[in-house]
Amino acid sequence: MEKKSTKKKLCLAVTLGEQGGAQRYVYDLATHVPKEAYEITVAVGRNGTWLQQACAAQGIRTHILRHTTRAIMNPLRDIVSVWELYAFLRREKFDLVHANSSKIGFTASLGARLAGVPRVIYTAHGFVFAEPLSWWRKVLYWLIEWASAPLKDVLITVSRADERLAKKYHIKPKTLLTIHNGIVPPDFFSRKESQYILARRSSMLDFASPTIGVIANLYPAKGLRYIVEAAELLKKQGVAHQMIIIGEGPERPFLEELITRYRLNDTFRLLGEVPNAARYLRAFEVFVLPSVKEGFPYTLLEAVAAAVPTVATRVGGIPEIAAQYDALTLVPPHDAQALAYAVQKILTTPLPEKKEMAFPFPLDKMLTETLRAYKN
Repeated sequence: MEKKSTKKKLCLAVTLGEQGGAQRYVYDLATHVPKEAYEITVAVGRNGTWLQQACAAQGIRTHILRHTTRAIMNPLRDIVSVWELYAFLRREKFDLVHANSSKIGFTASLGARLAGVPRVIYTAHGFVFAEPLSWWRKVLYWLIEWASAPLKDVLITVSRADERLAKKYHIKPKTLLTIHNGIVPPDFFSRKESQYILARRSSMLDFASPTIGVIANLYPAKGLRYIVEAAELLKKQGVAHQMIIIGEGPERPFLEELITRYRLNDTFRLLGEVPNAARYLRAFEVFVLPSVKEGFPYTLLEAVAAAVPTVATRVGGIPEIAAQYDALTLVPPHDAQALAYAVQKILTTPLPEKKEMAFPFPLDKMLTETLRAYKN
């Protein structure tokens, strides 16, 4: 007689498979949750292949959700999406569903409850209703979070700021807790190696001038227009520099037009997607994250681990990172002038001697706290 497995069946669900914070989080869990205790499946929407490929390379099973999309604009498709998730979760008889990102946080929670899944976890990687959207979209996304909260056994926020936001807007799951993102710091290239490899990707790069770098998907929430405007201010002030953005997304045409309008084509480079981009952080004299909305950004954790002087906006969980890292300068969001001033100050002020410190946001801590949430 075949012995019944004692492993719990865990479904990690995410709306899209493109490279981003929620996908990185799902991949880290999928590759580090103990295999002797959990049988893992990653369920992911059909748009974006990075997560599927990354999981396949590690031998992790994936399931493509054909009807799951990011936007909440087609009620019929969303009903089909819930049905698809319900049928999949019921057929597979999962013990635990862990949903990630707002859209699937709703559809997977509803599908899981209809399918009789015993435990439902949801991680909010920054609430969508805090993004720069029209008022009615904000209300819609808030309504979805508010209405679906009782379906969730645990709502994990990645920052204390988002936990406060959930309480302020009456989003009440059975349990609400904060677990900061954590990482295993990548194997960084040296400054010289990073600059050499990036220069080979683009012949337009010139590391003779101080380099300011951004790593971010090209979305409105990343506030990239303000780093373009800050670059124009630095140019007017005669501050020699080269600006690089690594990442891709729908804002590219707008940013290209803005770069041309401000006559920055000689110093501003959009490099597109670069695999393992964090490994090149030491190519930059200054790293900048100009977001207008954030959760607990991985790129900032990586900049901290790389010990690169950093300027970031005072949004989401970023102040919680700054509290642990002296070389992180905070500025208000939506403020190109403050960005330019902070960058100029770093470029023109001798840096203090670096102090050895333990990395404050390890992956092991995040994993331990998340596994505790699975069991309680």
